[in-house]
Amino acid sequence: MPHPEGRVGIVPGLSPTDASASAPLTRTVPTPPMAHVAALRARLAPARFEPYVTAAGSEPAALRLYEWNIAIAAAFHESLGQLEIVLRNGLDEQLRRWHRKTLDGDGAWHLDARTPLHPDLRAQIAQARGRLRSRRAIETRDRVVAELMFGFWRYLLDARHQPTLWAPALRHAFPHLRPRVRTDVYDRLVPLHALRNRIAHHEPIHHLPLSSRFEELLTLTGFVCPTTATWIWSTTRIPALLDSRPA
Repeated sequence: MPHPEGRVGIVPGLSPTDASASAPLTRTVPTPPMAHVAALRARLAPARFEPYVTAAGSEPAALRLYEWNIAIAAAFHESLGQLEIVLRNGLDEQLRRWHRKTLDGDGAWHLDARTPLHPDLRAQIAQARGRLRSRRAIETRDRVVAELMFGFWRYLLDARHQPTLWAPALRHAFPHLRPRVRTDVYDRLVPLHALRNRIAHHEPIHHLPLSSRFEELLTLTGFVCPTTATWIWSTTRIPALLDSRPA
């Protein structure tokens, strides 16, 4: 989904007045005392902190960059979670329709051995069901779908499923993608999945092209629902944080 004037996060339907909610925030960040920096460096582990020193040029600046990295990672985690919900609900809906129409089933595509899933994805479904059993939760299709990881949906959209699931079913989850080319979805999803994994493991993301990742997130969401993409843009902290990155 293109963004007018190339501005990060601007999506169709969002007025300049609405956009003011995500206007850059400015604040003066005090330089932490060196004693505090030394103590925090020891607690964070030198091997973990040193890359920030290299990137920022000094230990006080490294601590500010570390704090910013935490904030931007948290903001991306929120928006990536919104994308994940939109993506999995759309794909699940199309798979249920396909299962009923093509296999004359009841919509339980995840349980049907006839659904042409790669064995790795079948294993992930089994693991998701196992986690529900371990929590003594009643198994429903909705709960199994919600239990599947972000990576499941990424690999569901890979080339292995192009003729069997993308062509007859999954492409319909992206009604605003024209033409409906699988790689236009997959090539955006791969770096977002990698970003999510780095965030989940508390790894640095400050060196990544985060403006581009945010554009990819909005564009991918817009392929499913432009209104939802506009909502994410209007509520996320990402644009303000990108503008307030410490020098």
